[in-house]
Amino acid sequence: MKEALQDEYVLILKFHPMIKNISMDISEEDPFILMMGGGSDVNDLMFLSDILITDYSSVIFEYSIMNRPMLFFAYDVESYFDERGFYFSYEEMIPGKIYKTTDTLIEAIKTGEYDYEKLADFRTKFMDSIDGHSTERFIETYLGKEARK
Repeated sequence: MKEALQDEYVLILKFHPMIKNISMDISEEDPFILMMGGGSDVNDLMFLSDILITDYSSVIFEYSIMNRPMLFFAYDVESYFDERGFYFSYEEMIPGKIYKTTDTLIEAIKTGEYDYEKLADFRTKFMDSIDGHSTERFIETYLGKEARK
């Protein structure tokens, strides 16, 4: 990835908080890779990013609100679901394609290949209540319509 993308991108790595003892040979002075520790907030990192690369994380729901591409690097999708299962059909639910090799992932980044219509459908299905009227609905539901006046 570094060789192919370093002129245009920086790779920010943020592992799930439950993942411990990751051993990666990354130079602390490598300008292409920023390894974020446990103190960094994934929500802040999402605002800084142009593309989200993830596997099975629920961060896709929040990231979908920003209408930015998500690429799913799920090289182990078959064995993952044999071991853990999922509530939905993963391939049908996610708002993007599954990439099983680094080369295909790099190519998608370079070409800007992304289905924004699928992302819009995902947002409508899962995040449609994020419309700027949540407080209004809360007041109507719990305090009654007169409380709005």
